[in-house]
Amino acid sequence: KNSHNLSEPEISLSLRQVAKLPAFYFLVAAISLSSVVGPALNLHMIPYFTDKGLDPAIAVLTTTILFITGAIGSLVFGFLAERFSIRQILSTNYLMLGLGMAGLLLVDSTPKAFTWAIYMGLVQGGGFTLNQVLFADYFGRDSLGAIRGVISPIQLGANAIGPLAAAYAYDVLGNYFAIFLIFGLLRLISGALVLFAKQPTKSTFIRE
Repeated sequence: KNSHNLSEPEISLSLRQVAKLPAFYFLVAAISLSSVVGPALNLHMIPYFTDKGLDPAIAVLTTTILFITGAIGSLVFGFLAERFSIRQILSTNYLMLGLGMAGLLLVDSTPKAFTWAIYMGLVQGGGFTLNQVLFADYFGRDSLGAIRGVISPIQLGANAIGPLAAAYAYDVLGNYFAIFLIFGLLRLISGALVLFAKQPTKSTFIRE
């Protein structure tokens, strides 16, 4: 059952209250680790596919399929977020993203590439939607801007780390296997961290 109850008035926590909750730091850690992966995957996906023997045109088409199915995934997971706990849905999404990175390591043909792109696009698009509603669902909307203001610099830093790490790993090892495996593990860890991020109870929403 979703944590929202339309019969109850929406009550929000202040940034000061949110900063006292362990759930906030678990969520920030989860999103930060996941943010390492996304930009790196987008940047290095085509070189990875061509290294695996796919034609460059097929590699580009695969990324196109991924982004198109991402739009569908946003709708699907948005629908699920309205009906189930955001904590459960996001944790499942991170698990599916981690499995998607493992699946990427098995891609060595056009059919496998297209299948992976459809799966990963749906899940990745869903993750984008869930991240947009996550903090509002957990802590309310009144201080959402301030909360995002604290988190954004951390996410931007994580976004920069991933592509550099992937490039460095490729230069040293000559392939993407190890770094993509690590990226998959990071997303599995993100899923576990979300499970630790217990949503505030009604008593938490008493303003100081």
